[in-house]
Amino acid sequence: MSNLHPCPECNHSIADSATNCPNCGANLEEEENPFLRIVTGLVFMAFCLAIGWIVNNIIQSL
Repeated sequence: MSNLHPCPECNHSIADSATNCPNCGANLEEEENPFLRIVTGLVFMAFCLAIGWIVNNIIQSL
């Protein structure tokens, strides 16, 4: 049996494994860190720019 804890929105007892409160419907899953999302996007853009730069240099050297 799961441990119970209070819902942060309505204080209804809910299981630790619950993803939503059965009483009020509050989302109980941790939200993704927006800073991590921004850093991931910047790294992806830098990677794409690096690939483009490498391909451009290869094409110009032909």
